[in-house]
Amino acid sequence: MGDPRSPLTLLEVATAAERSKVLFALIELQIPTMLSAGPMSAEAVAKKLSAHPLAIDRFLTACVAIGILERDGVLFRNAEPTDRFLVRDSSTYLGETFVRYERVLRSTPWSHFVQRLLAWRSGGSSEQVSREGAAIERDREGELQMAMVVGDALACALDLSGRRCLLDLGGGSGGMSIALCRRFPQLHAIVVDLPEIAPGARGQVSRAGLADRIEVQEINFIQDDLPGRCEVVLLANVLSMLSADTSRALLQRAFTYLPPGGELVLSGWMLGDAGAGPVLPALLCVEDIVFGAPDVERRASTYAAWLAEAGFVEIERKTYLDPYQLVLGRKRVSPANDRRSGS
Repeated sequence: MGDPRSPLTLLEVATAAERSKVLFALIELQIPTMLSAGPMSAEAVAKKLSAHPLAIDRFLTACVAIGILERDGVLFRNAEPTDRFLVRDSSTYLGETFVRYERVLRSTPWSHFVQRLLAWRSGGSSEQVSREGAAIERDREGELQMAMVVGDALACALDLSGRRCLLDLGGGSGGMSIALCRRFPQLHAIVVDLPEIAPGARGQVSRAGLADRIEVQEINFIQDDLPGRCEVVLLANVLSMLSADTSRALLQRAFTYLPPGGELVLSGWMLGDAGAGPVLPALLCVEDIVFGAPDVERRASTYAAWLAEAGFVEIERKTYLDPYQLVLGRKRVSPANDRRSGS
């Protein structure tokens, strides 16, 4: 237990910006890529960067202190997550995803954080998906890479081997559908998003060589009919941007859309039931408020209750890639036994 006389806990929170700046600088300087060839001394890194060895030593020491590098004597090396996600040209590179946070924190909404916090009202914004904090062009690659990493983990958590078609509502970059289709060769997907987002997803699908299996449609899925006739509906990081009424109506429409035996999968950074976080979903709620979303992220138990209300059964909840959780519901195989089947 920490010393109750010390303000250390508050100091660590107050210096969080400095910690993130260290991470952003590490990415910008491409030091993880440099260290991927093997451990290096601060002097060797400084020489490559044309910097003063003492400044680089202290910078790398700070990286060790916050857990993104490791040190063995005078040599520094990548910590395991850094080696996996911050080495350029690797298939799991997420550098662009992380530096997005630097851009977002410098944005106008965050500069008016307190005013926005006090002015926010549930459902007070548009019922459409909020795009104020959406990725800009330079973030697209990072958005795709993160979706691919998460989609690959989701593919390990779901058995889609018997499924032929997946409807990815609000599919963004198309990365999750790309990852799922790569894992399950019989699977086809329909990615649905708004007109300003869908063309980018179409390009990513084409570059992935999956244009024959993944169709991208420009549809406002909150208002328009759902396309195709898929056995699985995926909603990843979508419901937290919609009001409760809109979310519940969408789940009911998805239930009616699915055939008997079909599945609906919700994925995102969901709050825990204990009411104390976790930290990342709690911070996501704050970001939603800053950017004027009509509602905030909810507890997995809330989503499970909404699925049951819509008529889904055999509801499952689990963390499949921390902090990502899924909530899954199935439509009864015999719709005659369920008055809410819509069939």
